[in-house]
Amino acid sequence: MFIGVLWFYAVFPGPFMPGLEGGFYIISVVAAVLILIPVCLAMFFWSLNPPKSDVKKRKG
Repeated sequence: MFIGVLWFYAVFPGPFMPGLEGGFYIISVVAAVLILIPVCLAMFFWSLNPPKSDVKKRKG
């Protein structure tokens, strides 16, 4: 629960900061979407061809 509240405050601090304009929320959501698009694409394409581990596996 605490981590959820902390995440919400980090992403949408508006309700906890009085005096912000309404456009702040629109800018926050647009910024979050713009950050999520390349992250999701990177995770998708990385999952298609994941890097191989350099750690040697033990035999036996």
